[in-house]
Amino acid sequence: MPPASAYPPPAGAYQPPAAFPEPPYQAPGAYPPPGAYPPQGGYPPQGGYPGGYPPPGAVPPPGYPGYPGFTPAPKTNGFAIASLIFGVLGGVLFSVIFGIVALSQISKRGERGKGMAIAGLALSGFWVVVIALLIVVGAVAGDSSSSTANSGFSSGSRPTLESTTEPTDEPTTSDKTATEDLVVGDCIDYIDEDTADEFTVSPCAVEHGGEVYAISTLPAGTYPGEKKVSDVAGDRCDKALDKFAKGKFADAEFWSIYPSVSSWKYDRKIVCIAVPQDEDGTWTGSMVNK
Repeated sequence: MPPASAYPPPAGAYQPPAAFPEPPYQAPGAYPPPGAYPPQGGYPPQGGYPGGYPPPGAVPPPGYPGYPGFTPAPKTNGFAIASLIFGVLGGVLFSVIFGIVALSQISKRGERGKGMAIAGLALSGFWVVVIALLIVVGAVAGDSSSSTANSGFSSGSRPTLESTTEPTDEPTTSDKTATEDLVVGDCIDYIDEDTADEFTVSPCAVEHGGEVYAISTLPAGTYPGEKKVSDVAGDRCDKALDKFAKGKFADAEFWSIYPSVSSWKYDRKIVCIAVPQDEDGTWTGSMVNK
């Protein structure tokens, strides 16, 4: 091969461009120091997103370049809100169901609303206790108000009607007698609307406020209703009094004691008690056992 010419190339001859120095090695994901040229091919994608930025709607990771310190706030669980609302309104069933679902979803998704879900469940428990107390109070009140018989007062014309129970030969002299244990001829010391369950029986020879003059029994079957029973009792007692409302008892009126729905299974008696027309009046002697 001939040696290279020692002479410079002729003027106008083609000169190849000088080669650029090769850029220093850059670690993946690293950026050149300020003032340095970017590596060939551009900077690496930021955060791993194509083009360097997240697509619309995507949530960037914490500390993403361009979003310094950004951490999206978790949303509130909808079932937790619903549980709290139904708990306040007393919708126990829905509040419990929504509260349990909310707690399950919150633990898995990291959502907010745990306090609301717990509050909804607590309110549901409160309503359960309140309802239970109301049921107990209602049952107790029903038991205390239900009696072996209810009382009613009426007066009017008195056609003749024989009592279905024969008068006793001697009046009862016990201190207290339940309504269902009264017999015809018992004289009652005192009578008012609060004594329908139990009466004080006294000798007829002393002053007393009334006397049992008729007792009848309603036929077995389904309870016909308080109004029907009350009407039948009043009619029977009104008619039966005509036989005894004579002489000093001519102004007598009556109380009718009849069974309630709670006593119907074991007591269907109608008890008729004659009383003086004057509310505070008294009698001596018996209108039945003369």
